[in-house]
Amino acid sequence: METEQEPVNTPDPEAEAAKDRHLKEAGGAVVGAIGGAGLGVLAGPPGIAAGAVIGAVVGTLTSWAMDSGSTAAAVADDELDKEIGVDGGSLGVATLQHPPAQRGTLSAAAAGAGGAAGDDTVSAGGPIGAPPGGD
Repeated sequence: METEQEPVNTPDPEAEAAKDRHLKEAGGAVVGAIGGAGLGVLAGPPGIAAGAVIGAVVGTLTSWAMDSGSTAAAVADDELDKEIGVDGGSLGVATLQHPPAQRGTLSAAAAGAGGAAGDDTVSAGGPIGAPPGGD
């Protein structure tokens, strides 16, 4: 006896993103309409109506522009993350192929032969003198 499982209702990511975008645009329209009506009150009832319509259009366009900019930035960040290895799990892995050492020796500073704290060489700028008027 086999039982049939009901299919899992998984939301479509694009549909969810579109729904979210429409909600943001509607919110922008409402805020714009309120602001436009508030400014239009100076011109009386026709100004309130015109201000609400113009404010709704401006609010919708502003919300759309802000969402588009955020989406474009998110896409660019995702591409950069893939390129540098954040998403691929290769962050910090050396992919640069260095040429082999010609003599097999370290640099003088890394080997401790020069540039250390006890070095008594004077820099090209000369030693720092005493401040004027000081002892």
